[in-house]
Amino acid sequence: MQKNMDLLLVILNYFVRGITIAVGLILIVNPFPALADNADFVRIFGGITVVFGILRTMAYHKNRKKMLREQQEENDENIED
Repeated sequence: MQKNMDLLLVILNYFVRGITIAVGLILIVNPFPALADNADFVRIFGGITVVFGILRTMAYHKNRKKMLREQQEENDENIED
Protein backbone atom coordinates (compact mmCIF):
# COMPACT_ATOMS: atom_id res chain seq x y z
CA MET A 1 0.00 0.00 0.00
CA GLN A 2 2.84 2.40 0.87
CA LYS A 3 4.50 1.88 -2.54
CA ASN A 4 1.24 2.74 -4.31
CA MET A 5 0.93 5.93 -2.27
CA ASP A 6 4.56 6.85 -2.99
CA LEU A 7 4.02 6.28 -6.71
CA LEU A 8 0.87 8.39 -6.64
CA LEU A 9 2.73 11.25 -4.93
CA VAL A 10 5.59 11.07 -7.45
CA ILE A 11 3.14 11.18 -10.36
CA LEU A 12 1.26 14.06 -8.74
CA ASN A 13 4.47 16.03 -8.16
CA TYR A 14 5.62 15.66 -11.76
CA PHE A 15 2.10 16.43 -13.04
CA VAL A 16 1.84 19.69 -11.07
CA ARG A 17 5.30 20.79 -12.21
CA GLY A 18 4.38 19.92 -15.79
CA ILE A 19 1.21 22.00 -15.51
CA THR A 20 3.32 24.94 -14.29
CA ILE A 21 5.53 24.67 -17.37
CA ALA A 22 2.51 24.30 -19.66
CA VAL A 23 0.83 27.41 -18.24
CA GLY A 24 4.04 29.36 -18.77
CA LEU A 25 4.22 28.18 -22.39
CA ILE A 26 0.60 29.16 -22.96
CA LEU A 27 1.31 32.64 -21.62
CA ILE A 28 4.34 32.96 -23.92
CA VAL A 29 2.57 31.78 -27.06
CA ASN A 30 -0.88 33.29 -26.65
CA PRO A 31 -1.33 36.13 -24.17
CA PHE A 32 -5.01 36.42 -23.35
CA PRO A 33 -6.93 39.10 -25.28
CA ALA A 34 -7.99 40.76 -22.04
CA LEU A 35 -4.30 41.43 -21.35
CA ALA A 36 -3.47 42.66 -24.86
CA ASP A 37 -2.24 46.01 -23.52
CA ASN A 38 0.41 44.21 -21.48
CA ALA A 39 1.34 41.46 -23.96
CA ASP A 40 5.07 41.87 -23.32
CA PHE A 41 4.57 41.64 -19.57
CA VAL A 42 2.46 38.49 -19.98
CA ARG A 43 5.12 36.89 -22.20
CA ILE A 44 7.88 37.75 -19.73
CA PHE A 45 5.78 36.35 -16.89
CA GLY A 46 5.22 33.21 -18.97
CA GLY A 47 8.97 32.83 -19.48
CA ILE A 48 9.62 33.23 -15.78
CA THR A 49 6.92 30.65 -15.04
CA VAL A 50 8.51 28.16 -17.46
CA VAL A 51 11.95 28.65 -15.91
CA PHE A 52 10.47 28.29 -12.41
CA GLY A 53 8.69 25.07 -13.42
CA ILE A 54 11.85 23.61 -14.95
CA LEU A 55 13.94 24.50 -11.90
CA ARG A 56 11.36 23.01 -9.54
CA THR A 57 11.20 19.84 -11.62
CA MET A 58 14.98 19.51 -11.62
CA ALA A 59 15.16 20.15 -7.86
CA TYR A 60 12.45 17.57 -7.14
CA HIS A 61 14.11 14.98 -9.37
CA LYS A 62 17.51 15.56 -7.72
CA ASN A 63 16.07 15.37 -4.19
CA ARG A 64 14.09 12.26 -5.03
CA LYS A 65 17.17 10.49 -6.41
CA LYS A 66 19.11 11.48 -3.28
CA MET A 67 16.35 10.15 -1.02
CA LEU A 68 16.16 6.87 -2.93
CA ARG A 69 19.95 6.49 -2.77
CA GLU A 70 19.93 7.07 1.00
CA GLN A 71 17.12 4.56 1.47
CA GLN A 72 19.03 2.01 -0.59
CA GLU A 73 22.18 2.56 1.49
CA GLU A 74 20.15 2.18 4.68
CA ASN A 75 18.61 -1.05 3.40
CA ASP A 76 22.05 -2.36 2.45
CA GLU A 77 23.35 -1.58 5.96
CA ASN A 78 20.37 -3.37 7.53
CA ILE A 79 20.96 -6.43 5.36
CA GLU A 80 24.65 -6.57 6.34
CA ASP A 81 23.82 -6.47 10.08
